[in-house]
Formats: sequence, C-alpha cells, structure tokens
Amino acid sequence: GVRIACGHSPAHAADCDELVYTNAVPPTHPELRAALDAGRKGSTRMHMLGRVAQGRRAVCVTGTHGKTTTTWLIAHTLLTAGRDPSVLLGGVVKALNGNVRAGRGAEFVAETDESDNRLHEVVPAIPVLTNIDNDHLEHYGSIEAIEAAAAEFMSSTDAGDPMSVLVGCGDDARVRNVLRTASQR
Repeated sequence: GVRIACGHSPAHAADCDELVYTNAVPPTHPELRAALDAGRKGSTRMHMLGRVAQGRRAVCVTGTHGKTTTTWLIAHTLLTAGRDPSVLLGGVVKALNGNVRAGRGAEFVAETDESDNRLHEVVPAIPVLTNIDNDHLEHYGSIEAIEAAAAEFMSSTDAGDPMSVLVGCGDDARVRNVLRTASQR
C-alpha cells in the first residue's frame, strides 16, 4: 500500500504530513523545500529514529565501521532466539530482502548513523559502539569530538530500562575510553 515515487520532484511532497530526510539531502532539495514551504513538518532521519525507539527496548548500533553487520548479527540472534524485533539497517540484508523488518516484539534493533553528529537524538536501552575512526570530521572537527559524542550517546541509555547495558568493541582504545567515560556518568 506504499506509493513509490522515482526521481526528485516537489510534487512528491505535495500530500505528505511529514518529510523525513537524511543529512545527505541539502536544504535546497526540491522535495524538502516544497514540504517545508507548504508548512509540512520536516524531520531528520535520526530525529524520526529517536521517536520510533521511544517505548521500545532499543538496541542501537553506531561506530565508524561495521554497523550494518553488527546490527544484523544482533537482530538475527534475537530472531533465532524466538524474539520478534523490529529492525532498521543501513544496508540491504539478503535474509530480509531489504533493510527493514516490522516485528511485534519489544525490541527495536537499529543502525544509528553517527555521520552528522545527531546521536543525541536517540536514547537507546542498549547502545552498541563498534569503533571510532577519523571520519565525518566536517561535522565534528576532531576525533576527540567524535569520542565525546559517542560518550554522550553511550551514557544516554533509557533510565527506565533495568536491562540497560553498554556494549563496545574492546579492541578499540577509543571505544574503551568512551565506555569508561560513559559508565561514570
């Protein structure tokens, strides 16, 4: 029942209630401009993801490399264990024939993109940090700023979830530092 529109045209946003866009979409994009000019709500992908995660046991995976693989490994493990998670990946997974799965269970497993410095818009129950590397410096300015944003994300766990836990790759010295910082907050 979803209508698919190809190409880029202001007409595509004519009847939307809310337009969700990624950081790759410039403010001058014709669909974004048309939606905003018509008084429609515009939300970043991360803001939308934060809203979807509310009220769910959100397992959110971030890091410079390996997010899609790690996210799918977690989702697949939950599925194999008989759970029914919703899943949102940044890449296509053959077993899903896509990158989305709408489940009815409590878990929401999502790839959480750090590229545009919007990690603060998502509050996970279980944050997962794969690694930290010199990437997306146009948004952060330095690797230390990336580390600080990761620490904020890792320490922002859902206080209402008694099963909250911080997960990170111990092979990465910066991740170990983030985990130490986040666990002290």
